[in-house]
Amino acid sequence: MAPGLPYFGPISMADSRYASPMRRKQVEALLASNPALQAKKETDNVLAIREQIAAGSAAVPFQSTGVQLAQAQGQALEQEIAQHRLVIDQTILNMITDAIKQDRPDTADASLKVVANLQQELQKLVEATRRAQGALPYFLERQKENSSLLASTKIQEAHRDIQQELALKDKKILLGQELHLEQQQAYKDVEANANNRTTELQERLTRIHMEHGLLKTELEGTNAQLKKAQATENDAVKAREELEEKLSMLKESKDSLSAKNANIRGTIKDLENKLQAAEKKATEHYEKELRSLTDQLQKEHQKATSLEANLKMLRQADETSRREVEKAKAESKLLSEKYNDQSREYAKVADDFKEQMKKANRLDGEVRDLRQQKSEIEKERNRVTFLKDSLQKQHAALKAEHGESPQATIFSYFLPLTDLDDLKQKDALVKEEAQQLSAKLKRAENENDHLETKNNNLLAKQLENDSAAAALKKADTEIATLRATVESLRSKPTAANDSADAVALRKELEQLSGKYTKSESDLVEWEELGRRAMLRYREIASKYQQLEGVETQLKQVLAQNEQVQAQNKQVLAQNEQLKVKATSGSNSDAKYWRDKYNELLKAVEG
Repeated sequence: MAPGLPYFGPISMADSRYASPMRRKQVEALLASNPALQAKKETDNVLAIREQIAAGSAAVPFQSTGVQLAQAQGQALEQEIAQHRLVIDQTILNMITDAIKQDRPDTADASLKVVANLQQELQKLVEATRRAQGALPYFLERQKENSSLLASTKIQEAHRDIQQELALKDKKILLGQELHLEQQQAYKDVEANANNRTTELQERLTRIHMEHGLLKTELEGTNAQLKKAQATENDAVKAREELEEKLSMLKESKDSLSAKNANIRGTIKDLENKLQAAEKKATEHYEKELRSLTDQLQKEHQKATSLEANLKMLRQADETSRREVEKAKAESKLLSEKYNDQSREYAKVADDFKEQMKKANRLDGEVRDLRQQKSEIEKERNRVTFLKDSLQKQHAALKAEHGESPQATIFSYFLPLTDLDDLKQKDALVKEEAQQLSAKLKRAENENDHLETKNNNLLAKQLENDSAAAALKKADTEIATLRATVESLRSKPTAANDSADAVALRKELEQLSGKYTKSESDLVEWEELGRRAMLRYREIASKYQQLEGVETQLKQVLAQNEQVQAQNKQVLAQNEQLKVKATSGSNSDAKYWRDKYNELLKAVEG
């Protein structure tokens, strides 16, 4: 490279056949713009004399093209960084001056001087940091020299230690060679005494043949056991597949049952909300009627002074109503006792089921009788109100005809006022007892519904697990009918029969909740069945693993048998060699080989 010229990259590489067309075009443009480079390229192929080569090597050290390219790129990068730094510093300074001129035009000169001073100090600080960065490689080089010195000393110490260990190894090798010579002498002595050893080996060989036959018989037995184990393994695999299929079916049925149960829960919530709304509406209607009745009753109490003629009839009606109430109380008590007896007798489901059905039918008849009695009481109450109205009309007519004087005759003719108060109290007691009777009737109906749900549950427990789907379908149809009844209740106006509809709706809702609990119990039974199937599958899997362990043990026995056969072959080969080299022997060698043989047998058996 000619001194004074900048480096333009590896120009000579453009002549390579692997150079890109873009690089060739760049080199051609560079040579056309710089004739000195063209002259240099032309003189690159000229052979130099020895003095020129010495002068060139003394002036400029040889560097490869890669090193030159790296140096040139580093210099160019440093120049670009310096230019960018100057541009950034200048732009920052310009922005600061512009900001000072815009914000504080009065004190701009002083501020600019301060900024210039700060810029100079900052440049000094940057130069100091650059000098520190330049001194950093020197310190790193010093540290590198120290570390190399330390490493060289450590290497020398390790070299000395290795030399000492090698000397010790040489001593050990010499000792080993001496031992080897002694062992060779002992081996020659053993070969000299091999005559007696051959007889021992022949006896041992016969014993080995006999034991080999025994091992063959044991191997055949283990093979038969292995076949049986494989057959049982195949059966276990089939059973496992069947159980897996059953488990998948159980999971599918469980998912379907859970989905249907969720739907039933939603419908039950809707029905409960509708039932609450119907009850609220019915209570509001009955409260209105009760208010109107109380108003009418107060009016009738005010007019009760003119009702002495019909007092005997009211007393008779009161006595009959009391008798009916007492009869209803006795019947309700009898019903409660019967229900308690039935709840105790439900433990004996198989024997008393038919009798319980008869009792339930009889209870239905009694409930119907109670409803009839309630209707008769309502009729009697209506009759009493009609009589009161008629007497009121008669009193008004008498008052219009005679003025105030007939009232005194009527009062003298009627009973005293205390009897009228008693009549009022009796009428109130009749109404209260009628309400209590209606409440007891509702409780009896609820208990009857509860008994019916218990009967349904007991019947459902006698069926098989596959009846769950049919029960769910039936529940769906009943939900549809309940929805239809709710829609009909919505369409009908609220009247006195709302209570009966609400009771029927509550009854159907309780039946549906009982069936829902039944479906949940069926789901629990299915889950229990799946759990038992999983336990059975785990037992079969454990048996399969045990069979695999037996198979591995058989493989180990076969491998040991092969080892014994290989050892027998080695013993036979040694016997042949000893027959060739047989000379003489001693009893100590026979004992040594007998012990070896016994150890070998123990290793095989263990």
